[in-house]
Amino acid sequence: MKLHYDNYIFDLYGTLIDIRTDENDRNAWEKMALLYRYYGAVYEADELRCAYVSEVRAALDASRAEHGGEPERPEPDTAEIRIENVFRRLYERKGVCPDEALVLWTCQMFRIVTTVYIRLFPQVKERLGQLRRNGAHTYLLTNAQRVFTENELRMFGLEEYFDGIFISSDHYRKKPDVRFYRRLIDTYGLDPSRSLMCGDDAVCDVAGAQNAGMEAFLVRHRPVRRGSRRSLDGAEARDPQAAEAQNRGKKELVGSGAARAQSRGTAEARDSSAAGTRPPAGTVEVPLV
Repeated sequence: MKLHYDNYIFDLYGTLIDIRTDENDRNAWEKMALLYRYYGAVYEADELRCAYVSEVRAALDASRAEHGGEPERPEPDTAEIRIENVFRRLYERKGVCPDEALVLWTCQMFRIVTTVYIRLFPQVKERLGQLRRNGAHTYLLTNAQRVFTENELRMFGLEEYFDGIFISSDHYRKKPDVRFYRRLIDTYGLDPSRSLMCGDDAVCDVAGAQNAGMEAFLVRHRPVRRGSRRSLDGAEARDPQAAEAQNRGKKELVGSGAARAQSRGTAEARDSSAAGTRPPAGTVEVPLV
């Protein structure tokens, strides 16, 4: 089968992986405080959560100062951090000097206790495999933390489906920063005019890709069971940014499968509310190939 593009670039969370996290869950912070106390860093749950928020903000400020924002488009904020530095600082605040193994273990435990659910969307491997069998090159470009994402890619057996994997925490910048896109393009010598970005975010995935000279499809996932309170269909139409993108003639890639919630780097995933399955006015449904 002749493909429309040579290169297909995918977002991860909300596009290929369906995930919901809750970083406000008090029970999760109780468990994290207990973990820190195990290793001599005595925190109460609320204290630890406040310290975490403070360290994340400080890390973002440092990232902006060292790596800069996107000069061409200062909004939205595209600064990125490495979350392991935050968890290391939380030990150091209490006079504990953790080794790398402890920092890694702490990051992984945080991800585990704040994850409500995580699963692949239906037919993800089948569709990626079909693209590759038809001669396409496939890449991952995701706003995420490597210390979380690397394990989740391995857990679902997705690594083998990509010619290249770019995770924002490795580069201290994230989508829609055009420099993040260009780093992928330059590393693999991609022709932007022959490349398609597939993602669920109208700003990060659609506008960001177009600023880098690519076409982009906005991915939507249909609900699979009646009465589900989470659904992607119609969500873009209610999102002003997505609606604006649609009015400019953006195309959408309609994915099959379950409803989703999305996770962005260290941000919390959010639920989408239920809606019908017809595409919003002004959108075009297209196949992957």
